[in-house]
Amino acid sequence: MTGPLPPGFGNCPKMREVFCNNNQFEGSIPSAWGNMERCVQINLSDNLLTGSIPPELGNLTGLTNLILNDNSLSGEIPGGLFQNQSLRMLYLHDNQLEGSIPEEISRCTRLQYLFLHSNELSGPVPAGIVQDTSLKKILIHGNQLSDLPDLSALKYLTDLYVYENQFGFEDLVPNAGIQVFIYNPQDSIGTASDTTLHPGEPWVIGTGDNASSNVYQWFNNGTEIEDAAGAEYHIDAVSMSDAGTYHCRIGNTVLADMILYTRPVTVTVEENTGIAESVQAVPDRFALMQNYPNPFNPVTAIRFDVSEKCTVTLTVYNVLGQRVAILADRIYEPGEYQSVFYASSFGSGLYFYHIRMGEFQAVRKMIVME
Repeated sequence: MTGPLPPGFGNCPKMREVFCNNNQFEGSIPSAWGNMERCVQINLSDNLLTGSIPPELGNLTGLTNLILNDNSLSGEIPGGLFQNQSLRMLYLHDNQLEGSIPEEISRCTRLQYLFLHSNELSGPVPAGIVQDTSLKKILIHGNQLSDLPDLSALKYLTDLYVYENQFGFEDLVPNAGIQVFIYNPQDSIGTASDTTLHPGEPWVIGTGDNASSNVYQWFNNGTEIEDAAGAEYHIDAVSMSDAGTYHCRIGNTVLADMILYTRPVTVTVEENTGIAESVQAVPDRFALMQNYPNPFNPVTAIRFDVSEKCTVTLTVYNVLGQRVAILADRIYEPGEYQSVFYASSFGSGLYFYHIRMGEFQAVRKMIVME
């Protein structure tokens, strides 16, 4: 069968099941289908459907199986879909869905089968999913997801497919004991960037993946850096020979069959003084970025954007409001800059860094670990 799905089904409040799968229906799913009050199952898989999933389907409070896989549905998964707490089977895989997995999914405590694989989903997997205590199979591979919670406490969960996402070992290792756990391969981690440094200034780069069972090796221009086997690599005083493209290879003793790589960071060293300045275009606004890594010990980098020539003052305060360091206090030309803060002489805990650039001011938090 071809053509659009009939919206008139919405006029059938006693409709119990709709099986329109394995046809060539096209167009969108009618929002009027949210009026089929007694419907318990909708199967529209293997069609040519497009458009977004209507949130009105969440009005079907008795719906147990929603099967929409193998279409060309797009847009975000609507949070309103999870008003229905009776869902046991949600098949949305092999579509073109994007955005994040809604936090509201934690309402569906009867959900047993969650198939979202082969879409374009991104962002973290909601931590509240651990409340879906009936979950047996979770297939979310083939997306761009990050930050996977520890699902090992779900006593019925037997199958977890998470490969071809952006998960690190910190996400994967806690789930290693799940009966069927398919996690390899994963995409590279971190952000590729270009940075210009100056001789004599310090520099730090980190992986962002700090699983205790990790094994690290840093490279410059494809060659192993001697004694660079930590989650971070830092140079106390940059020299001209430190120019190159850096990346880190990360292995893990628990998940020994997988290797992760950080995205490349290309460093240019110029004969000049001052804080590191990016080679990218002049920023169109003032900005203060979150320090990286954070938490940290003992070194972290603070990046800021200067959109017009002005005096920049960057200071660090403790929780008592006492100034403990001045990282910048001079006139800067427009550009992107990086300042490095060494906390080896400071105690662990919460600190604040404040920047003033002309009329612009901003404050962010950072944590020094023991």
